[in-house]
Amino acid sequence: MAERRVDNGTEILLSEYSSCQSSVESLDASVWQSAGIIGLVTIGTFAVVVANNPQVYAAITVGFFSTVGVFVWWRMAIRWWSVRDIKIERMRHIEEDLGVRGQSHYIEYMDRLHDDRSSSPVPEDDPRIRTLARRFGIQIDRARQLAEVPYERKGPRDALESFRWVTLIVWTVYIALRAIGPLWQFLKFKLLVLPIWG
Repeated sequence: MAERRVDNGTEILLSEYSSCQSSVESLDASVWQSAGIIGLVTIGTFAVVVANNPQVYAAITVGFFSTVGVFVWWRMAIRWWSVRDIKIERMRHIEEDLGVRGQSHYIEYMDRLHDDRSSSPVPEDDPRIRTLARRFGIQIDRARQLAEVPYERKGPRDALESFRWVTLIVWTVYIALRAIGPLWQFLKFKLLVLPIWG
């Protein structure tokens, strides 16, 4: 049986492709693991503050650092996603250099097909299927089959992005209620009780 010979350039490209693929998986895992940790820490911190009912200044300090932590994590996640997207693009270039169409073409095809963020299958007569299939070098029959698959387009990223704003709003509302409560009691006393005695 004759062995299939692979030239050195092809071997290097295949090795780089494999490295990019592993790196993409590792970056995805980093984002999700860190999101889980930052989410638990943020929720836990908020629960401890609410349960212990500290002075308003202490709540403001803890809330500030908790919110800043979430915003810093978001900047790191954006960086990881940017590197991940570049690696996927590099995989696509390697596929083109090798004259093959691999998974990165399929993923980008599906992302473009679902630009409207709908996860519903795309009807087979949708003109985008033929246009995008040609663009990404996917056979039209396969492109139609892919279009029938329900597909979520980068939705989790949107959910994680909203987490930082939810954190900011929750802390702001909590601190505002803590600060306004005593102030309202004081004003009510001044407005209602003192005039009676005056």
